[in-house]
Amino acid sequence: PELYDHKPYLATRADSWCLGWSVFHLLSAHSVFQTADPAKNDPDWAKFARGDFASIVRDKQVELSTPAQDFILKLMDLNPVKRMSVVDALRHPWLSLPSSPYMAPPAVFEEVQREVQDRAARAAAENKVLKTVNTQPTVGVVKVQSRERLVEAQKESTPD
Repeated sequence: PELYDHKPYLATRADSWCLGWSVFHLLSAHSVFQTADPAKNDPDWAKFARGDFASIVRDKQVELSTPAQDFILKLMDLNPVKRMSVVDALRHPWLSLPSSPYMAPPAVFEEVQREVQDRAARAAAENKVLKTVNTQPTVGVVKVQSRERLVEAQKESTPD
């Protein structure tokens, strides 16, 4: 959040923030919020900024243990000076609790499975397009590395 406020920041504390966000995402298959950019008016960010993490967890139907929530919230403290460092995170009780394997609820597993299948289908379709572009006659060899470059490659390979 301090980046959007255009304030000086400690990179290590920004890393802590990202770790907290990532842990929430890994445990829940949901984003805590989409953006902390004030111009975007993200309703989940507004809740988080007010300290209403509980309603985010409830609305997203996420099951997190109290120690896991504590871990995430300490990493995502809005005050970077109070934010838990990555070194301190390694000492957090949540990481040293004995645990059994966690199985995601079936609905989450099915959603993730659909997303993986959708991404694989898009990648296959994109790969087919890339092969088509790369086999068209061109003046030079064009290596396509991104979608934007694909458009450029198509323009470059079209005879005048």
